Amino acid sequence: MTIQLQQLKQYCDNTFSYIEDYTFNGLQVEGKNEIKKIVFSVSLSELLIDEAIRRGADCIFVHHGFFGKSFTKIQGPLKRKLQKLLVNDISLFAYHLPLDAHPILGHNAQLCNMAQLQIIKPLECGFICGNALNLTLSQIAEHINEHIPSKYAISQSGSGPLLPTHQFNANIYKFGPEIPQKIFICSGGSGDYLDKAIREQCDLFVLGEPKEHLIQAAQEEQLNLILLGHWRSEQPGIWAVMNDVAEKLGVQAEYVEIENCV
Repeated sequence: MTIQLQQLKQYCDNTFSYIEDYTFNGLQVEGKNEIKKIVFSVSLSELLIDEAIRRGADCIFVHHGFFGKSFTKIQGPLKRKLQKLLVNDISLFAYHLPLDAHPILGHNAQLCNMAQLQIIKPLECGFICGNALNLTLSQIAEHINEHIPSKYAISQSGSGPLLPTHQFNANIYKFGPEIPQKIFICSGGSGDYLDKAIREQCDLFVLGEPKEHLIQAAQEEQLNLILLGHWRSEQPGIWAVMNDVAEKLGVQAEYVEIENCV
């Protein structure tokens, strides 16, 4: 089925709320008016654009698009990516924080459901969740892994006081209770929200990518951590939007996996 670019833009405008961000969310590059195929992926890259061209896509939808709100230097990799999009008349949609925070389609809402946790309230772009099923740390990681398996895996677990066990393609830091009751889930590079998780008296923080100091701080606060990987934790929202677009607009939608172990 063929749809118009304006139809997809209207869908996105109706679906995603405005959130102040350091990048522009929405239609970043305007391509052809008629869209027969959309490819979805986590991050914009030259690899992705080449694959979109190979598949005959008319549009790309990503979480990480062109960052920033103005282009002052169009050269090198930026020039090549932009040139390929324009020459092939491919539109680019990118939604960063609005996709993180979406209460149904967002990465974090999807992760909560995958983990079989119950959303209590939003916090920043993530959610505070309850654990009515009394799942253990390993069970939570296992449930998530059932939905987002990874080809890349760390080969062994550590034994030091600040080292994780590696289970179900996640690094699990067991610094608190084995059965957490209050969980903060926030995908991607959300380590700066550690203080908010502590203030909310959470006993588990599920995130994508940490900063170095986060591990020691969590250990001192007896806060469990499950690290999924930045890229891996931000697939669920892309899948959810892809399925929603295909169902509501009837256009052909395909996922392009370009795995990143970070």
